[in-house]
Amino acid sequence: SALGNHEFDWGQDTLRARIRDPHQAVLGANVTYADGRSVPWIRGDTIVVRGGVQIGIVGVASPLTPKTTMASNVADLPFASPAPVVNAHVRSLRARGATVVIVLAHDGAFCNGRGAAQTCTGEVVQLAQHITEKVDAIVSGHTHSLLNTEVNGIPVVQARSSGRAIAVVDLPLDAHGAVTGKGRADVRSID
Repeated sequence: SALGNHEFDWGQDTLRARIRDPHQAVLGANVTYADGRSVPWIRGDTIVVRGGVQIGIVGVASPLTPKTTMASNVADLPFASPAPVVNAHVRSLRARGATVVIVLAHDGAFCNGRGAAQTCTGEVVQLAQHITEKVDAIVSGHTHSLLNTEVNGIPVVQARSSGRAIAVVDLPLDAHGAVTGKGRADVRSID
């Protein structure tokens, strides 16, 4: 999962304890100390293997986190602009063998209209517009909105909140687990 503003609501000590508990990584590649050092208890990316496919995952938190949580809880943690950080992690993940790369972003957006008339604005749209490396999908959160769009050739999804929808991204893979074409995304409401 990607670090979000509410992960910091109870302070860094509580967050560190929670990060040790889950069986999945909690990622925040764009979160550092003020002097630029990596925060040792916050991972930036991970590789998981499913069906023999190496899937690289990089997580980023919103640069607005200090304004959406108690600022004193993150006073020593700058939240860098995510696109350059994502680009660097994508290069690293691919060099380490990832054939699929997904970005988890605690950055959201809102869309209006449908089809060719659809317009989307928000942090995750800006992130996708500035990614220069090959990212296969972006799964976003934060704004509790439904996103099912494509930006810069990248499928971008967000499944609202509170379990009201599920996002499905299909990526066509070759025999070596590499993405061979354009992915398809769908966000389905749960009734």
